[in-house]
Amino acid sequence: MEIIKKVIFKKFTENSFLSIGLIYFFVSIAISILFIGYENLIFTNTEWLFSGNDMSAHQSGWYFFKNDIWRFPIGSNPNYGINIGNSVVYSDSIPLLAFFFKLLDFLLPNEFQYFGLWFLLCFFLQGFLSYLLVFSYFRGLLLLQGASKMLRIGRPFYLL
Repeated sequence: MEIIKKVIFKKFTENSFLSIGLIYFFVSIAISILFIGYENLIFTNTEWLFSGNDMSAHQSGWYFFKNDIWRFPIGSNPNYGINIGNSVVYSDSIPLLAFFFKLLDFLLPNEFQYFGLWFLLCFFLQGFLSYLLVFSYFRGLLLLQGASKMLRIGRPFYLL
C-alpha cells in the first residue's frame, strides 16, 4: 500500500518537464501516424490533400500564396481563384506557417505541404499543455496522467 501511495503522490521537479515533453512528443508522433498516416507527415507528399475534402482548398491557398510575390497588406493572395482571391488568412492555410515557409521558399521543393506537421504539432501541444495545466493543481503521477488523458480525448481533440 505504501508503494502505491508513493507512485500516486510522487512529486515532480522542474527538471522532469523536459523528459515528459519528450515522452509526449513521441506519443504525438505515434498518434499522428495512427490518424493521418506516416506518408502524410512527409513534407513533399501532397497527394493526400487532394482527395476531395477541404484540405485541397487549404493546400491550393498555400500554393498560390507561396508562388506569388510579397504584397501589401501582408498575406494578400490575389491570384487565388477568380473573384475570391483576397488573403491567405481566408483560405485556411494556417497563416503563421504560411508566412514562415514563404520566407524559406527558396529552399522548398515545388510540391510542399506543412499540414502533416500542423497535425503533429496540435497533437503534441494538446497533450503536453493539458499535462502542464493539470500539473498546476495535482502533483501525483497517476492523477496527472489520468487527467491529462481525459483532457486529451475531450472535445478539443476533434476540432483539428
